[in-house]
Amino acid sequence: MVQFLRFVVAASVVIAGFAAMVLPQLQSNSNTAPPNRSEVVFWHFWGGADRDVVDRVVERFNQSQSEFWVRPVAVPGNNLDAKLFLSVAGGNPPDLVNQDDPVLADWYGRGVLQTVSEFAGEQAESQLSEFLLPAARRLAQVDGRWVAVPNGLDVRALYYNATLLDERGLKPPATLGEFDQLIRSLSPPNKPNPEMLAFLPDPRRIWTWGYVFGGTFFDEDKKQVSADAPEIVAALQWMQDFSRLYGPEVVARFR
Repeated sequence: MVQFLRFVVAASVVIAGFAAMVLPQLQSNSNTAPPNRSEVVFWHFWGGADRDVVDRVVERFNQSQSEFWVRPVAVPGNNLDAKLFLSVAGGNPPDLVNQDDPVLADWYGRGVLQTVSEFAGEQAESQLSEFLLPAARRLAQVDGRWVAVPNGLDVRALYYNATLLDERGLKPPATLGEFDQLIRSLSPPNKPNPEMLAFLPDPRRIWTWGYVFGGTFFDEDKKQVSADAPEIVAALQWMQDFSRLYGPEVVARFR
């Protein structure tokens, strides 16, 4: 299983000269691999307290076996794609990259990712199939080939301020319609200079709200992207309604 840690490899050639300018700016652990161990360079985007957690996980892994030595490198999340492709072009890419954006198919199509079987053998793919949930398996595959190893799945939840609702004699909403009414009750649209906006949808989360509205972003039968499905469009219009209700300046100020 430890061989799964190496699946990002060097590939095509683009603008090689810039890699040396970018890579020295990245933060990394100064520890070096002990003798007789294969070093695995691991890029991730966690910082602050989260970075400490990652470092502890890596330390436990390094102590658990004697074949590999993982060196974590904290890379700022912004422009991570550009930094990765520059490192590939320079011939010095990381062995492992943490990524939570839907980019696997694109990266694999560009030749940046090796399949798990190419690097770790067919047995590695069999082990992945055995212990991963179906949803995780789908996320890690492109055209039926394993190109990644999932380390977690997002679980979306909507939190509410129970104290605020109790003070106003309001109940938590059970439907999307009730939710809309509650938002308008707490934050009347026509009120000038509102002191509070009860809810602001994250513009990046159409991936979440599209499913809430009953949509899907890919038609499995036709093998086509279905981002323009009526349900997805309705979700996007609903998200836009908040700017229309309160005005873009008010929304921008609270955001």
